[in-house]
Amino acid sequence: MSKLERLKTFIKVIESKTFSAASRDLGISIPAVSKQISQLEKELHIQLLERSTRSLVLTDVGRHYYESVKRLMNDFHEAEAFIAQLNKEPQGELKIVCNRYVGMSLIIPRLKEWSRLYPKVMLNIELADRIVDIMKERIDIVIGLPYGETEEVIEQKIYQTRYVFCASPAYLKQKGTPANLKELRKHSFIAHRGRQGADTQPHQILPSMQLNDSYAILQCALQGLGIAKFHEYLVLPYLENGELIEILNGSERELLQINMVYPYRVYPQSKTKLFAAFLTTSP
Repeated sequence: MSKLERLKTFIKVIESKTFSAASRDLGISIPAVSKQISQLEKELHIQLLERSTRSLVLTDVGRHYYESVKRLMNDFHEAEAFIAQLNKEPQGELKIVCNRYVGMSLIIPRLKEWSRLYPKVMLNIELADRIVDIMKERIDIVIGLPYGETEEVIEQKIYQTRYVFCASPAYLKQKGTPANLKELRKHSFIAHRGRQGADTQPHQILPSMQLNDSYAILQCALQGLGIAKFHEYLVLPYLENGELIEILNGSERELLQINMVYPYRVYPQSKTKLFAAFLTTSP
């Protein structure tokens, strides 16, 4: 019997709580289970279990050893699963929670291409603006949502964007084009309620309208109701087709990262790595 088998037996004994339950699960006799544990203790020169007729109790050293071995065994099983995945076409569910504006602008338009490449992967996408517990909710990937620094996840940049000021050609024809940020005070400015202070206070701008939804603000800007500030990815199609015009070019120089996070695993699921790689390649 190999050392690996003895470790598996040790873990099964702890999880089953008795030699008899472990023997049933493993399909071997109770004396065979007891012998493997005794041999493991002999090899380690420590007592792992305190035995009585009624129960098995881990010693302090045994508890530490069990926790360490359990982690190693989990890594071992993940490694085996990872190798098995390499020989298979990716399949199964991939659970994603994504900022809805990022999702509608950057993710949804590429799903046809993803489905062509990986038809057996079923994407389960939630578009939301909320705090996510990636481990508790068993989520595979979180995109464009804030996530605190923690060792339980891996963070990866997938896009880079910036803020842009925009207005419709009709508005600019009627009201003129501001030459600098100070001149915004003379214009109708449509503010996002969530960042009103950051957008307006530094320049002493009094907004003519406030909304709490970027798509609603976009519709107002397209109707010529004023100037607004957007993430570039949200308005890029409208800038390209001329429905909106960028003004005050260069006033917002800071580049902003859009990240994805996924749970840390020694061997990540292949479908998770494939989706991450897919998002970082140009469409």
